[in-house]
Amino acid sequence: MRNTLVLFLLLNFLNACKEDVREINLVRESPRAEFMTTDATDSYALTPQAQELVRTWQELEDLMSESRNIKGSTLGELRNKSEIMSRYSDSLTQRIPSEFDTQIIKSRLMVVKTRSKLLYQELHVEQIDSLAVSIAINELKVALNNLILQLNEKLEKDRIDALYHQNEKEELNSRQLPDTTS
Repeated sequence: MRNTLVLFLLLNFLNACKEDVREINLVRESPRAEFMTTDATDSYALTPQAQELVRTWQELEDLMSESRNIKGSTLGELRNKSEIMSRYSDSLTQRIPSEFDTQIIKSRLMVVKTRSKLLYQELHVEQIDSLAVSIAINELKVALNNLILQLNEKLEKDRIDALYHQNEKEELNSRQLPDTTS
């Protein structure tokens, strides 16, 4: 009786493993491997001021473009895009415009770089896990959106600081002027 139970459990386990292998092979052989991605992570956009500064930072524009074009790609296309995005993320950390050369933006860039490397890694294993790839894609998009949000906030903070200093300077100048109405 005990041997029969062990044999039954062993057969169930082997059958489950065989189904997992079939599912993984389907992902590998499918011409259009659809990975679950959410469009909710594409919610942030660069402000007009940030867009002007980013135009000189071509690597960021290219990386954002590649990440937007991931949806509906074949597995081969995804592998190529992950390699390209990995190279772009490497370049991002080496060529930071002076306006964005702050520690918080550098840390966001490192997160983007890490997430792009993780996506590359998930797509270049022997047995691809579609859930892990989907998670890696979504995490890369979230990291990119956090970077974009931080760029927008940095420029807004700089604008407010400049306005504050300008108002402070005007106030000091108005106090220094003598009263000539008497």
